[in-house]
Amino acid sequence: MDFDYDYNWSAWDPWAGIPDEYNLGAALTRGQVAAGRGDVAALLWENAAGATRSFTYRQLDALSSRFASSLGRLGVKGGDRVFLRLCNLPEFYIAALGTAKLGAVFIPSSTQFRASEVEYRLRDSGAIAGDHDDGPGRGGRSGERGLSGTETRDRRRISPWRNRSTRRDSYRFSETRRRRL
Repeated sequence: MDFDYDYNWSAWDPWAGIPDEYNLGAALTRGQVAAGRGDVAALLWENAAGATRSFTYRQLDALSSRFASSLGRLGVKGGDRVFLRLCNLPEFYIAALGTAKLGAVFIPSSTQFRASEVEYRLRDSGAIAGDHDDGPGRGGRSGERGLSGTETRDRRRISPWRNRSTRRDSYRFSETRRRRL
């Protein structure tokens, strides 16, 4: 029996199996806890120096829910875009899951981008909020604060993680700054 590529391609609907009300952040955390996998390791992380961290589904659910709640208190809502400029740490995944739980769209970005590259992505994505971690030795360029041009007077800090060693800021861009981007 021959495979009819043209027929299968035209008949295939990749969205058919996805429910109308699906939330990736909730499915990957709360859904796993509800399925009885709450104490199973969900995220294993190791850096080049050999330091390791692990998070269970239950921990990811709690931390990502805290992040989603923090964004919500800043006024971020479903459909908004949230710019994530974080190092390759577990906090990136927690922030992405929390953003998705809220129904917002996370826009990932590299900590290696220069200020002009970051500003372009902010402008192009229409992000209204951002989370960044870009200190020297943390993946950012030494001496350069890539988001310094986007920080506003109404910036507010949120802290969904305890005992963290990196400088982290989350903020909502002001209406004035959004228009200038």
